[in-house]
Amino acid sequence: HAFEEARREPLSLVSGNRDPWADIDVMYTGCRVYDSGKHPFGALCISIFREDKQPFDNPCNVGLLYTVGALGRNKKAEGEGEVTQERERLVKADPREFVHEIYRTGWNIAAGVSEYNSQHVQSQLPRLDMIRIPLVAGGTFINPKVSPTEVGLALLWGLDQGLMVHDVSVRPHVELMPDKDLKAAHMLYCEGMKPSHRRGLSEKGVTDLFQYLDHGVGMRWVTPAEDR
Repeated sequence: HAFEEARREPLSLVSGNRDPWADIDVMYTGCRVYDSGKHPFGALCISIFREDKQPFDNPCNVGLLYTVGALGRNKKAEGEGEVTQERERLVKADPREFVHEIYRTGWNIAAGVSEYNSQHVQSQLPRLDMIRIPLVAGGTFINPKVSPTEVGLALLWGLDQGLMVHDVSVRPHVELMPDKDLKAAHMLYCEGMKPSHRRGLSEKGVTDLFQYLDHGVGMRWVTPAEDR
């Protein structure tokens, strides 16, 4: 399993092509994690479709990115079953810790896609030139002390910094999915704003993590009219 292999090599994109189902609909699977924990919070999974399996027969739909946001409360999505008390220990109850995990998730996504492009420059696999990002962990699982806009802002800064450490030749462009909270976060990001107590965190305001960030790359907001 790609995730289990990635846990043995944190901070590196690991190919999971040995997965027994990999030859069904996809020609590549990979996973990147930022620590060796057994729970997949913040992990990035990449699946590249076979050409005859691309959604709507659109060659732009080359693959799927999947990530798991941090737990800010002990809930499950509809259809996932009952919530157990033992799951409570996985919850990031401290709003600063929750926001930090969202930042790390964004960083991991950007780094993983850039590494994929770098690893497969000479291969037959398609580049990921454009990735579309929704608001991650801003709904059912959000920490109740954090606003969805705050989540989006942390995610955007993570994406920004994860892209910045890679050469421009392998960075994907980023499109943000239409969402009012993500749009508000993008406006704050463009103004250079960092997560603070005035926009959702109730304790000590801006953490050390966000004090020293500066814009590395820009992200374009996609309106519904531009949506393909």
